[in-house]
Amino acid sequence: MAYVLGFMFADGSLVDSNASSRTYYLSFTNNDLDLLTQIKDALSSNHKIYTRTPRVMFHKNCKYVSKRGYVLRIGNKEMYNDLIMLGLGHRKSNTMNFPNVPSDYFSFFLRGYFDGDGCVSFYLGPTRHVYALRVAFTSGSIAFLNDLSATLGTRLGIYSVRAYVTRGAYNLVFRGLGALTILDFIYLHENKAPFLKYKYEKYLHFKDDLMGPRLRASLVRRDRDRQQFLGVM
Repeated sequence: MAYVLGFMFADGSLVDSNASSRTYYLSFTNNDLDLLTQIKDALSSNHKIYTRTPRVMFHKNCKYVSKRGYVLRIGNKEMYNDLIMLGLGHRKSNTMNFPNVPSDYFSFFLRGYFDGDGCVSFYLGPTRHVYALRVAFTSGSIAFLNDLSATLGTRLGIYSVRAYVTRGAYNLVFRGLGALTILDFIYLHENKAPFLKYKYEKYLHFKDDLMGPRLRASLVRRDRDRQQFLGVM
């Protein structure tokens, strides 16, 4: 359920149709049918997943055709009210607050948010010989991202960064060891919650095939220091 909550904060929405149909909806949208099916199963839902056909879209005077997408809508007033209490609301992207997630479930919440509004990429660094890793989270709420950064700093011991605005949205970007530490944390128990397959495979591809020697050495030191810290405790 923590994964579903994270995904809801990223790619979900709350729909108040009480005036017309006396129903309160949770709506999940994604281009990956398998992921929405996993979310549906996690919620023990019998609701139908609808196909959203490609259509012509306009954004900032640019015209493009959207991808085929899928929508899962669940009518449940109790869950709707619980999400309101956790910091979601209508037009949530600009106003949502970071929820209080117990430590044992934070990695799953983070994975859900990452699958909805996060990305992983790698590119050739300044030397053009070694690939650099980049992990980014996006939101319309700068307060949400800054709280996320502070939480990652506290729980993972990585350097906190500040969100910045670009193209009408805020971004929180981590690179190098910090980015890899976040991905290791997200996929620590990969089979205990849903995940987007292509993002997980990009993480494995970088770690197994593209990681440079300096980052690999930093990773070894990180794991050694962590083991020494746990030994002291």
